Amino acid sequence: MQTIISAKQKIINSLLLNASFIDNLGLFNGKMGISILFFLLSRKHQNKIFEDYAHELIDEIYDEISINTSTDFENGLAGIGWGIEYLVQNEFIDADTDEVLEEFDKQLTKELAINSTNEMRLLNSLLGHGYYFLKRIQKKQIGGNQNTIRLKNEQNLIHIIEEFENKLQNNPHLLMEPVFSSKFEKKSNSADLVNRKNLNEHPVFDLFWNLPSLIWFMAEIVEQEISSPKVEKVIHHLIALLLDKGNIPKQQLSKILLLASLLKLTRTFINKNNFTEASSIESIILNLREEIEKSKLSSEGFFNEMTIISGMSGILLLHEELQSILGNDFLSHDYYKDVLDQSIQKRCDVLNEIQDDNYGILTGISSPLLTSTLIE
Repeated sequence: MQTIISAKQKIINSLLLNASFIDNLGLFNGKMGISILFFLLSRKHQNKIFEDYAHELIDEIYDEISINTSTDFENGLAGIGWGIEYLVQNEFIDADTDEVLEEFDKQLTKELAINSTNEMRLLNSLLGHGYYFLKRIQKKQIGGNQNTIRLKNEQNLIHIIEEFENKLQNNPHLLMEPVFSSKFEKKSNSADLVNRKNLNEHPVFDLFWNLPSLIWFMAEIVEQEISSPKVEKVIHHLIALLLDKGNIPKQQLSKILLLASLLKLTRTFINKNNFTEASSIESIILNLREEIEKSKLSSEGFFNEMTIISGMSGILLLHEELQSILGNDFLSHDYYKDVLDQSIQKRCDVLNEIQDDNYGILTGISSPLLTSTLIE
């Protein structure tokens, strides 16, 4: 126990020394995500130093944002704005986000109107914008001007859902299981790998895979009672896709990720007494649960990864969500927590080798620390 506490403290010390010098301002690879981490740490440990440092990072973000800051969720305005809204909604900071994020709203609305893309990925495309506007409408509404702002953000969400419908009809490959191609030597969500038969590929785990990310997003849309025929059409399209067993992923972890998103959708429908697709979703869930072979998990290679996007940190977050839905220890929490702790200790051994882009919460040294803070 003392060893892992010491390892975590070394990572915290490294972040305290270096995070202010990171050029990236974003949620996943930069200051926004690290600020959230320190706010969480400050609340967990009742540590004023951590809280002050988190506030310093927020101040630096606002000082350093410029017209050249990208709009994407991973590194840009969508993710930064989502982070600010998250901090306010969870009472880490006190602010009127309708004022603080007014320019964010305008810029991202403009981006939706002028920028057409064939992608929908959470990190750098349409789905990321969707999650930003979704977080904006989840704030407490008092009345007056706030209702007008919520209405505008709801309209942006409906526009995004309409775009989803068009993209799913014209580009079904957007929802394919992520793959690693040895020919291209990179992970892909298959937008540039339409002809898969001639490539030496194998599926990989990606916590932000388009299909479950979109199902989760649509569940949140239903939860917020956003009314549009397009909502039902997109959900119907996703369910119809999964009724074809040929579209069930090969990776065991990807099956579990998909299962979590479908359980989230089912629970949302039940809570809203709107369960028209009940039998179809239950059929898919039953099939998935039968397909999952937990004995094969250890052979899928994630033990060597500690990141949120494709490793132990993300798997443990997935486990926590499944546990909250199912009420049981679906993935053996203690076992995977031990593996995560081992990853944290290994990270401490190479702290002096960390580069500027490896401090963030997505793939950097903050990744296992964030997960550890959230689940303990």
